[in-house]
Amino acid sequence: MSEMKAVYIVISQTPTKFAGCIRKLGKTTYNHAAISFDKDLKEIYAFARPNYHAVLLGKLVRESYSSYTLNKDKKVPVMIFKLEVSADEYYRMRNVIQRIKNDPEYVYNLFSVLTYPVIRGFRVRKTFTCIEFIMHILKHLGYPLTKPCHKYKPDELVTLLSDNLVYKGDIRKVMDKRNVDHRFFDHLSFDMKVKSVCQLCMLCKRSVGF
Repeated sequence: MSEMKAVYIVISQTPTKFAGCIRKLGKTTYNHAAISFDKDLKEIYAFARPNYHAVLLGKLVRESYSSYTLNKDKKVPVMIFKLEVSADEYYRMRNVIQRIKNDPEYVYNLFSVLTYPVIRGFRVRKTFTCIEFIMHILKHLGYPLTKPCHKYKPDELVTLLSDNLVYKGDIRKVMDKRNVDHRFFDHLSFDMKVKSVCQLCMLCKRSVGF
């Protein structure tokens, strides 16, 4: 029998104002989705902003305790699902994440998120939302999806992965508190402002005629 590995899918109510708007407009309990390669969420990845102030800048990033809690003493509700995968699937996922992370053309599909309440999002080349990326992974793991990846919202994982639920509660009780990233709160530099504008322009160009 081949060696089995575990990965963890995490959906959460992140405490930013933007996340609150997404939950309200999208009529969803959870607004964010990520994948972790350990139960303490030390190595956790998602399509998200790399800096708290860079609202327009998004890509595949390695997240931290800071990005989930904003280093505040406030409950952050999460649900964590444990998936048993083969060693081959495990390393294939790691390779996919590394490849996308190293490719600057992959960006966050901000427009899909903003239009979800009206048209249920749309697919754009080399872009993902946080949930779209997770559904993309689940699809390649053989999970039966009934619609395109970009049409899902995090709440739907509650039903799809119900048998895999291992934790529901406050992320502060399970996430390694040493996993902090104070750079997440750095002031928006000129370089980051330029990157934000360039990414927005690139996304506009790709979204035309989606």
